[in-house]
Amino acid sequence: MACYRRTEKKLERGVIARKRNEESDLLLVFIPWEDLMETEYPKILASRECSTMASTWTEYLRLDKKSDHSAVLEICQYEVLGEMQGDEEGNPILPPEIDPKDVVRIEDGYICGGVLTSEYGGESFQFTTESISEAIEWLKDWGKCDTELLAELVKAVGAPTSLIGTKLA
Repeated sequence: MACYRRTEKKLERGVIARKRNEESDLLLVFIPWEDLMETEYPKILASRECSTMASTWTEYLRLDKKSDHSAVLEICQYEVLGEMQGDEEGNPILPPEIDPKDVVRIEDGYICGGVLTSEYGGESFQFTTESISEAIEWLKDWGKCDTELLAELVKAVGAPTSLIGTKLA
């Protein structure tokens, strides 16, 4: 689940992550969404909130480059590391460590973290320059396909940038 912080000029989207300072104190830090998406590969392209009547969770769309002309789109999640605990006032208490895995976020009362993975039933789609049309259809089925995402697909497989305007129609 994305979270937001208000700055003087705007409302900024991001996630909360656990980090230690020089004194080994555990801190919760805000990581702006743009900073998550700046890495080369694999990179998170988008996220969406999903829910059933019993639970809510966040899925991430990750793009990973396999070779010069091949890439894979994956729907990923963080694993549940434990149940959230609170103090007498209801403030969240994060343990310093859960099976030495990083805590990334709190979702629906659970502590989530570790490595972003598609092992928990996430779908994936491997594509090349020749099958970029199928990758676009796969993105549309996932519920998101815009010019920015298409530009990322084109860049990952080295397809001509002229495809960006023609494939969304």
